[in-house]
Amino acid sequence: MKKLKILSIFLCLVFLLSSCSAQNITPQYNPSETRSSPDFRLLGAEKLDDETSGKIEKRCLKIADLYQSQYHAAKKKKPELSYEQSSVSDTDLEKIKAALLEEGISVIDANGDETSTLLNPESFSDFRDNISAQQDAELEAIALSEYGGFYYYLFSYHSGKRYFAYANLEWDNTGRPKVKDFQKTSIDSWLYTENGNFIYTRTTGCATPHVFEKMGRYQLLRIKPVPDALLQYSLAYIAPVSYKGNNLLISDWSEPDFNSLNFNDLLEYLKKLGTGSYLSPKDYPFDKQSGNFYIPSSEFEAVILPFFNMTAPQLKKAASYDEDRNAYPWQEYKGTNTYPNPTLYPNVIASQKNSDGTLTLTVDAICPEKETDALFTHKLTVRPLEDGGFQYVSNTITAGNEEDIPVYFPRVREQRDEKFRDYW
Repeated sequence: MKKLKILSIFLCLVFLLSSCSAQNITPQYNPSETRSSPDFRLLGAEKLDDETSGKIEKRCLKIADLYQSQYHAAKKKKPELSYEQSSVSDTDLEKIKAALLEEGISVIDANGDETSTLLNPESFSDFRDNISAQQDAELEAIALSEYGGFYYYLFSYHSGKRYFAYANLEWDNTGRPKVKDFQKTSIDSWLYTENGNFIYTRTTGCATPHVFEKMGRYQLLRIKPVPDALLQYSLAYIAPVSYKGNNLLISDWSEPDFNSLNFNDLLEYLKKLGTGSYLSPKDYPFDKQSGNFYIPSSEFEAVILPFFNMTAPQLKKAASYDEDRNAYPWQEYKGTNTYPNPTLYPNVIASQKNSDGTLTLTVDAICPEKETDALFTHKLTVRPLEDGGFQYVSNTITAGNEEDIPVYFPRVREQRDEKFRDYW
């Protein structure tokens, strides 16, 4: 449940069937008394018609009835600000999840690597089969929030058209459910891949993603579960760094030759991975002319060196150490100093323990925008250490077209190749 704190949500998925036992539940609240004004969060979303929003509201209240006793009995943490909601304890959220499972509700689990997986995919299978037969179909999804409410999605296929509707259920200060944010948006395409991923493209982007959806139009939901051992490898070694803002996983390199690896752009990721804290630009001196912040050498080296088998002099040479400042240059990740590559998600498909004590992971880079399970494949080798830490040893691109490898150039301008020097 700790990963719920990171994502601020917990996810559930329900298939809308007329035979579902949950349909026979009588809500204890009058829908007309629970509805609040809309608060649109989807870019370009349309307001639902009253008939559809009324049906969704009733359904949300029925779902809330399934666990209202658990919610009211749950331990809640008072918010720091008066206008915020009280959060529900992780233990009680697990009880709510169990109650929903007991009632036959399908559940999605957040993986912790910015993806989520359907735990019991029977409902999705029915949904997919009906669509394949060109029959109308619906699939509803709810995502529990850390506050005990949920976000509601209804994927629909009617007369050849695809869309989903959205609503948000919250518990007010008196313990009554309120349904709000009724809206809908079209889906341009959806695809169930060979590796068990549901990839879909929204007509509009997402302004404030709440659940398994991410910013932008291109979305991913895992249907086939990832083996836990492989998922844990991903969470430990890959997801904390991922594919954006650095070149650790998108270039070929191997110790002791680190010439092609950029350490400056790894700083904030490895600081979070190693210490659990974020790098705050305001804590460091800023040079307006270059656009660089300057990180004291002792701090920079304390973050980077534990993750690589290299010396401080090697790092100074590789990372543009400024002797006069006794510091390293660094720039915050932003749209003006990075290339707009598609979003990628790591999928560890194999692992191998080597005789020298290292571990090699084979990783597919899932790309929803290109509708593929593996835009490219790479092998990452790490060295687990006795103290519980580890070192990155090498990375090799093993499959994929050259044009599919993300474009990368360093954020620090003076480190760039000439062709990218003036990009921003």
